[in-house]
Amino acid sequence: MDIVDRIFKLVDELYSEQQIFAAELGLPPSAVSNWRTRKSASYNKRLPEIARALGTTVTYLLTGKETEGKDSDNIDQPYLVRKFNRLSPEAQDKVMTFIDFLSMQEDAEKK
Repeated sequence: MDIVDRIFKLVDELYSEQQIFAAELGLPPSAVSNWRTRKSASYNKRLPEIARALGTTVTYLLTGKETEGKDSDNIDQPYLVRKFNRLSPEAQDKVMTFIDFLSMQEDAEKK
């Protein structure tokens, strides 16, 4: 698996349409299509943006190794982002409401 394969594996997992991914990057859909068909390698200059949009790291895109992107508590943030993005908008709202609730609870306990 190479960089293009890894990019589009994640695109296919996270986005219902390739053009939504292109819009997220502020690019015309044809630019992203050219990456997939390997007509262009202009993705190389956009790897940090692509990694952010896909909830992963540049290291993963380049090597396939998920060595970055973990915070001090070893929470795999790219994994969490990918899972969250696959939820329906209603489920995402529920998750955010729950996170807000837990955050307020912890803030209250610190006082």
